[in-house]
Amino acid sequence: MRGPCFCLVALLLATVLPGTVAQARTVTTLSPLADASIYSETDRANGRGDKIEVGISRAAAVRRGLIRFDVSGIPADATVQAASLNLVLDGNNFGPHVVAAHRVTTVWAEGPAANGATAGSGDVTWLSPSLGSGRTWSNQGGDFFPFATSVATANAERSTVSFNVKQDVQDFLSNSASNEGWLLKIADEGISQSLKRFVSREFHDASQHPVLVVTWFIPTTTTTGTTSTSFVETTTTLTTTTTLTTTTTTTTVSHWYHWKRRVRRPLYV
Repeated sequence: MRGPCFCLVALLLATVLPGTVAQARTVTTLSPLADASIYSETDRANGRGDKIEVGISRAAAVRRGLIRFDVSGIPADATVQAASLNLVLDGNNFGPHVVAAHRVTTVWAEGPAANGATAGSGDVTWLSPSLGSGRTWSNQGGDFFPFATSVATANAERSTVSFNVKQDVQDFLSNSASNEGWLLKIADEGISQSLKRFVSREFHDASQHPVLVVTWFIPTTTTTGTTSTSFVETTTTLTTTTTLTTTTTTTTVSHWYHWKRRVRRPLYV
């Protein structure tokens, strides 16, 4: 007889798969390392004033702001989930206007002058990133990326104006030498009387100082185990052999009939 016998063999195969697991997010709030205003009147400076001036004055003079943060406290291999540059508008000057934040490309110094005083040694000005250093901007009014990182509308007095600078901060972490902060300007400097004044880091109320708020995390690689089961079928043949033994028995019988020519004649033996 043939019959199937199924044997189940479970093979546990551990497959190692790399996975990325994000750690808990960390929110870091930074205060400015330096901030300043530069004036198209080339002999004036504002590194230590309590306002950052941006826009066009009544006298058609141009104002631009500069601000920089030290992000070295965030690990260089961090992934930036969000980054916001937040400034408080000190006064609602000349109605709502769009302000643009551009990345600065040249090293600059804050300087000691305040509120449009005559520029002195070490002041950042319209012509020089640091007066007395022998260096000048490649372009008057500051060296910065021509395209804005972010734009925002400045309108209501004491409101917070926020700029999305996530990608810039990620770049600063990857290459710290590229971190010269941002230049703030009215998006359309052809509009007259568009001056805006933001609270600077020297303002008397620290709760209103500019801040850079960065949300970040460190991605970590882990090992994930996957178990798979394999089934192997085997067949066993069972054979049954049956042996038949034949026994022959011979029996001798004495007849008292003799047959001959189909005539039955009894003969006695």
